[in-house]
Amino acid sequence: MTTQLGETKSSTKLIISWEALPADFQLEDEPVENTGQPLLAGALRESLEISAYLQSQGIEPNNLP
Repeated sequence: MTTQLGETKSSTKLIISWEALPADFQLEDEPVENTGQPLLAGALRESLEISAYLQSQGIEPNNLP
């Protein structure tokens, strides 16, 4: 398969919509734990180490507040 320089791709916009919550919907006051944060942080750290933007000993979990 070859791509021609003059070829244009059709662009479609992604439309995301949602319905508003009912006025009497009760939200919890307690914060919800972000269970994906450790995974995302690990992936970011690894990618920065691989690309040499961060040395492996640069950030240690024990040194974080």
